[in-house]
Amino acid sequence: MVIGDAAHAVVQHLSQGGSQALEDAVVLAEELTERPLAEALPAFMNRRFDRARHLQRVSVSEMTSPPSGAADLENLRAEFAQEMAAVRAYLDQPV
Repeated sequence: MVIGDAAHAVVQHLSQGGSQALEDAVVLAEELTERPLAEALPAFMNRRFDRARHLQRVSVSEMTSPPSGAADLENLRAEFAQEMAAVRAYLDQPV
């Protein structure tokens, strides 16, 4: 069985991959404790499908939406440069 990001991947900045895996695991465990495997799997699918589909639609929307403007892009570039500088500083520390 495939669950979590492997089953319904979303863009990383939504921070939902791990959350989806945990939700899937909890719901699957609940279903498996209440009924046999042959009944638990369809019940799991019924409980998880709508939420997973919603998050995938949000993810696709995020991927296909154009940036809101050049200023946003410049802000993202500046933030990324700052983060990379912090990473470089950390990696350059003596061991």
